[in-house]
Amino acid sequence: MSSSRRIFLIVYPGFETLDLAGPMGVFSTASRLAPEGHRYKLMTASLSGDIIESGDGLGVVTEPLDNFTLGKRDTVLVVGATEGPLRIALENGGLTGWLADHYHKIGRVASVCSGAFFLAAAGILKDKRATCHWIATQKLSEAYPAIQVEPDALFVDDHNVWTSAGVSTGIDMALEMVRRDFGHRVSTETAQHLVVFAHRPGHQSQFSKASVAQETPNSRLKDFIAWLSAHLDQPLNVSSMATRAGMSARSFQRHFTDEVGMSPGAFLIELRLERAKDLLADHHSVGVTARCVGYRSEAAFRKAFEQKYGVSPSNFSNLHGRPDTN
Repeated sequence: MSSSRRIFLIVYPGFETLDLAGPMGVFSTASRLAPEGHRYKLMTASLSGDIIESGDGLGVVTEPLDNFTLGKRDTVLVVGATEGPLRIALENGGLTGWLADHYHKIGRVASVCSGAFFLAAAGILKDKRATCHWIATQKLSEAYPAIQVEPDALFVDDHNVWTSAGVSTGIDMALEMVRRDFGHRVSTETAQHLVVFAHRPGHQSQFSKASVAQETPNSRLKDFIAWLSAHLDQPLNVSSMATRAGMSARSFQRHFTDEVGMSPGAFLIELRLERAKDLLADHHSVGVTARCVGYRSEAAFRKAFEQKYGVSPSNFSNLHGRPDTN
């Protein structure tokens, strides 16, 4: 049985190139890696169907939106732009009107960065949780008070309406869509092929120390952090981590702290608890989550989680659990 899906990436004059290229790269790579019958069909679309020029001067061939009949297995993703092109496109009203008329028919609606303003203007985000780039979250909240804006989130999904903070977070959001659609293996292999971090949960802050650490220019530490994120279930300490990084314990402790801004032990705890949030949001039990992130004692995990986030793992799961999707 085929589980192919169509992805419509919507652009308009002056759009942000990276907001389009990031998710497109994820979806096209996932299609190559997924099993037969699990594919994305990607279409770049616009109101006019012309060649649409980005703010960087890149011309993109598009199909007219009205050429398509959309359904529940389709995703529509609206990219962002800088303030000038965004304002012109919003004032034009054509794209907002199309979204308002069609979004009820579409299985999944999404935005990257300031693309959230189109979803807001179309009424799609009313009474929903959403985010956009931190520079614009206050403006979004003031203009649309019925939206529950989450200013720190990398991306938010609320009943198949997805919004992301912008640029690189569009990649994070697309990877999570791939995971939901085709499974963890495909999303992880996609991230590896694109040489991006495989797992940044949407509820993770835009300013997470763990996220920033993965951008270290130190290639040895960067490779180690990528390995560490994939082996959080293993028993780890500074000595074993130093061995993996190819350093003495003393040298590893010093270099890691200088480069990352926290000790290896503190970083490991932060990474484990961030992963735990995502597992809990996916309705894993507290016990299973504890084991998956390397805690031998469920009680120790509960204590660490509550100290970090001020809420028990069970309550976090109840508050932030994602709705099941088909």
